[in-house]
Amino acid sequence: MTSEYEKPMPRVTDLDRPHWEAAAKHQLLIQSCNDCGHMWFPPAENCPNCLGTNLGWKEPKGTGKVHSFIIYHQGWLPGYLKSTPYNVAIIQLDEGPRFISNVVGIDNDDIEVDMPVQVTFEDVAPDVSIPRFKPVGK
Repeated sequence: MTSEYEKPMPRVTDLDRPHWEAAAKHQLLIQSCNDCGHMWFPPAENCPNCLGTNLGWKEPKGTGKVHSFIIYHQGWLPGYLKSTPYNVAIIQLDEGPRFISNVVGIDNDDIEVDMPVQVTFEDVAPDVSIPRFKPVGK
């Protein structure tokens, strides 16, 4: 765990609390519709597919592919100044939802679109872990 995490911390709400509580236990949970089976992220009050309100949470496999990414060479917030260059990636989970995160465990120059990744967790506080993604097999 990083003792002096300087980046913004998640702002947990009642809507996304199950996601963050699971992440603290190194488990990835994604909101889902109990009526049509659709899964999505970030959480919402209605299913974006059928507009239903019979919602739950499912644990995806935690694997997917890099859909897109960008490398930032400028720290736009104070907590990111020491981390440049850093990447921000859109991860397409195997179950369909897209997840904005970072690819870790690899040089930024080696990240590729369609690269297979799997979820990992960065412990940033005693009760806060942030989902990141690493190349499969690393």
